[in-house]
Amino acid sequence: MCTEVDCACEALAEKPQGRSPAGLGDGLRRLARLRARTDARYAAWIAEAERTHAAETEGFGSTSEWLAVLSGEPVPVARRQVAVAEALEQMPEARAAFAAGEVSESKVRLLAEAQALAPEQSHKDAASLVAAVAGASPQQAPQVVACWKREADPEGDGGAGGTASSAASAAPVQSLVGHAAPLR
Repeated sequence: MCTEVDCACEALAEKPQGRSPAGLGDGLRRLARLRARTDARYAAWIAEAERTHAAETEGFGSTSEWLAVLSGEPVPVARRQVAVAEALEQMPEARAAFAAGEVSESKVRLLAEAQALAPEQSHKDAASLVAAVAGASPQQAPQVVACWKREADPEGDGGAGGTASSAASAAPVQSLVGHAAPLR
């Protein structure tokens, strides 16, 4: 049996019937964290499959095709999952937050977009950007990343001209979300 606070076995065994609205909210938050943690483990397995060319060894043309067969998800969904897994390989802070259940897959995709736009700046700003996205509401998270992108790439040229400093790019991001904490 689990010894963690967010034990999957216990959370999956709990029944929602008869709970107060606050109790339902607590259960949903707990399950959302567990889903993020599970999605992070799933991404790690996908990354390893991609790294080792497991799909090709099994006779498939791509990891996305193989994953679609294994999971029953459509190929576009599997392709998105492979892209997230690959992006996480370059983003250790985001990977850790995802594994801890502090950010959802949709927030990881936003962070991956930022990383693709300006890899060096994203790496420099990773801790503050991940914290800001983790603390942002689902509605705020895209705004946080858009604000960071404007600071990291003020010319909008994919990073060819923008060289924002970490402190300069972190300040507007932090002011946009304040000191919000991730859901726990």
